[in-house]
Amino acid sequence: MLYRLLLKVLTSSSNGSIYKYAPLVNYFFCKLCRFSPRKLPLPLFPKPLMGLSFANPVGLAAGFDRNGKLLPYSEMIGCGFIEIGTINVDATKESDNEVMTAIQNLNKAAKYDQSSNRQQRWGINLGSLRNTLDEQTAADYNKGMDLFWHHADYLVINLSRPESDARSLDPDMNSLDTFLTNIKYHHSTLTSYHGHVPMVAKIAVDHVHNEHIIAILLLLRDHGFDGVILAFENWPDMKPMSEYLCRLKTETDCFPLIVVGGIRSTEDIQQLMAAGASLVQIYTSLAQQGPLQTRKMISRLE
Repeated sequence: MLYRLLLKVLTSSSNGSIYKYAPLVNYFFCKLCRFSPRKLPLPLFPKPLMGLSFANPVGLAAGFDRNGKLLPYSEMIGCGFIEIGTINVDATKESDNEVMTAIQNLNKAAKYDQSSNRQQRWGINLGSLRNTLDEQTAADYNKGMDLFWHHADYLVINLSRPESDARSLDPDMNSLDTFLTNIKYHHSTLTSYHGHVPMVAKIAVDHVHNEHIIAILLLLRDHGFDGVILAFENWPDMKPMSEYLCRLKTETDCFPLIVVGGIRSTEDIQQLMAAGASLVQIYTSLAQQGPLQTRKMISRLE
């Protein structure tokens, strides 16, 4: 109630968007809850995936906490994992303020983690401001892996950028194949030196133009990615999403699929999990409902 009232005041007084102010309001709510005498444990419905154990199958999607500021307080929301970013890296330049701020916040969160016995997993969503699938774009992602390898429970290669060639209605599969080979080679090299960190790709799934999705998923699977995040866009409701997801699960031989888009209730989560989602991510529901209602939504999965 208080969350929605405060958010309404902020958005109506400045004509701002709910998505502009929601991360800030959530940050202060979660931070204040640290001082509450009643500690709320993370809802536990363990889910093993990618060699990791997730406290529960509901995560916070990238875009809400872009630089990791919320990490020390995010268990209040109830999510079993949180994904920060997208953090765009340019291999031709020194690390910019965005990158350095994320690293600083991750270091702060890690210090807090040492005293809190963290159960929540942290993902880091890496991006590039280039739209082409070439060696330079691959170099951006590879530098991102270098910078964030030791901070991440899993890494995301974000290919859902609107102008990216990966989102073309007729993507060049040969270029994508070469690009993924480059990325996976660098990932394997880091693994050999520092141990394995799971890596997934994130792709957009449009309601109308999705003919190439299965081919991309199979390519990711064959290159040894640990899974994929499917960002569903422009789908009318949960029923066609679930039906399409079930088809993808069948045709990709149970390749791990993490779903984000359109989730607003416990029933939505259950429907997607039944259709084949390995994990799900939320965004809009947290922005609209706030941390307490989101925690209740996750807790009702029991």
